[in-house]
Amino acid sequence: MKHIYRRSIALVCVFFAPWLSAQDKLARPVVLTGEVQALGSQAVIVPFSTNSPVSIRFYLPDGVQVKKGEKVLSIDAGSMQAISQIEQQLTAAKARAEKDAANLRVALIDAQIALSNAETALKNAEIDAKIPKQFISALDFDRYQNEAARTRADVQQKKAAVAAAQTQYENSQRDARLEQEKLGIELAYSQTQSTRSEVYASLDGILLHGYSDWRGRRIDEGESVMPGSVAGTIVAGTQREVVAFALEADRTYLNPGDPVELVFDAQPEQRRKAVITSISASPEARAQWGDGRYFRITIALPEAWAQNLMPGQSVRVQPWQESADGIADPTTPAMIEIDGEISARVKSSVAPPAIKEIWQYTLTMLAPDGSSVAAGQPVAMFDRRQVEERLSEKRSALDQVIKQLDKLALDHAQAEKQSAIDVEQAKSELERAERKASQPAELIKRVDYDKLVIARDSAKALYAFAQQKGQAQAHARDAERREQEVQRAMNSTEISELESALTSMVVTPRNAGIVSHGQSFSGEKFAVGSQVFQGLSVATVSDPSTLRIEASVPEAEARFLRIGQRARVRYGSSGASIDATVVSMGKLFRRKGRTQPVIVQDVFLDFTRKELPRELRPGLQVRVSIALPAGTSAAAGEKLANSGAGQ
Repeated sequence: MKHIYRRSIALVCVFFAPWLSAQDKLARPVVLTGEVQALGSQAVIVPFSTNSPVSIRFYLPDGVQVKKGEKVLSIDAGSMQAISQIEQQLTAAKARAEKDAANLRVALIDAQIALSNAETALKNAEIDAKIPKQFISALDFDRYQNEAARTRADVQQKKAAVAAAQTQYENSQRDARLEQEKLGIELAYSQTQSTRSEVYASLDGILLHGYSDWRGRRIDEGESVMPGSVAGTIVAGTQREVVAFALEADRTYLNPGDPVELVFDAQPEQRRKAVITSISASPEARAQWGDGRYFRITIALPEAWAQNLMPGQSVRVQPWQESADGIADPTTPAMIEIDGEISARVKSSVAPPAIKEIWQYTLTMLAPDGSSVAAGQPVAMFDRRQVEERLSEKRSALDQVIKQLDKLALDHAQAEKQSAIDVEQAKSELERAERKASQPAELIKRVDYDKLVIARDSAKALYAFAQQKGQAQAHARDAERREQEVQRAMNSTEISELESALTSMVVTPRNAGIVSHGQSFSGEKFAVGSQVFQGLSVATVSDPSTLRIEASVPEAEARFLRIGQRARVRYGSSGASIDATVVSMGKLFRRKGRTQPVIVQDVFLDFTRKELPRELRPGLQVRVSIALPAGTSAAAGEKLANSGAGQ
């Protein structure tokens, strides 16, 4: 039976072998989607912050040349308040630790004094207990024996109390060190975060601002962004590569070294040959394309091509065919129409202040949308009640601390006098004990003389303890006073910060201009009564003398545009129009928006007239029409090489 089974398998393999061999030789055409990426670039990542979102307070202009080590971006250093607070907490912790240590030191000395007194009593009791029974009455003998036993037990209790006080003192010291180390770590962390609130260039290159899908606009200075998001890219050099993605089912038809044909959407008339450089070892998900998993395909590009290629360009990757005809240059359209928006080069963001422990603000005043304001004129006001309540609490706390300091001064003066009296009293006790013990031993009883010697030694020890206790009490008083002074300084600092915060609740712009209201997370424009999260911009003040048009052109049509082309801009419901000129184009391609995955390139236009109609204001949507003469596509290479010059 086994022989028949094996023979059947062999026959099947022989029968299907030619068919399997033929299938292995088949090559299914695989067409991939990819994009151009720049090598040697640095992502400008928004620094981490305890606040979210954060406002960009400084950002170099888009398209500028940056040098290695140059500051590119910075956000609100909210950790600066934390640094000041932790420094004060650390100072207060040190003063509190010194006060507690001094008080525990006093308690330890008291326990040692009690032990010294108990040991003195034991020595005296042992002297009496050693008197022979026949020389004293039975009642006295029993009383001396019981007293010796009692004082011996008392000494053991006092030794245990000293050990407990010593342990408590050491534990307090250890806990204080741990608390200070914890605060030191928090301080170092906050200082590091403050340092990292700025982003510096790690290489020489050109800064390209990113585009926020969340906010739906370019990320510029004053924009609200999320920590950890990419605000832009610094592109260095001209090296480029194509990164494409192949579905898992198509992986078997692709291998490193295979020749492929690259067709760029921005240059469809050109057919270029390249070679697959590498293929990732495992697939990855691409949520924007669905639930499939894709292998990453890398295709190296000659550096000579880089002058006509920009990051983000779409690429079609397909098998190379030597006999294939070139791709025909599509017919140049007579007109390109794109949507745009009026914006300003010079503008300032209006956002709530960064106040410690306040995350949400209520708008109580906001300049009307489209109104004109002067530099320094209030644009927005936020509810002051939270700050005023905290300010009132801190002022009351400061008054209590001041009263406590006055009371401490009186108490410490009295305690200092009492400490001096105790030391002098111990000193006089020592002098008296020394005089008594200096009597000739032969003139008094041996028992009485031994007790005088014991009393002298005890007085000497008690005098030393009194001096130590006085010093410890003085240290405790000084530490307690410094703790209260640190508390007063902390309250004073917080009061100053809150008073400054009250002033900052009225927001004024850096420049004069036109007010444009911002939008909340829900897409609604901010108005009086709106709840605003910290770091979220509520309005923008744009300088009307710097108005321009920001538009985006689909990648397939970007090849027909170049700097210097004249355009007609229509705006408003009446269909009014005005002339403009293309002055620059973006240096990369990007997605148009979160809900519009179309790849576009930014286009910037300046108005040809200096005096503009009043209807033109920031945020106004416009329609840009650019007439194209015949043969425009022939200048595509030149346009791409010069695009984005001098935004």
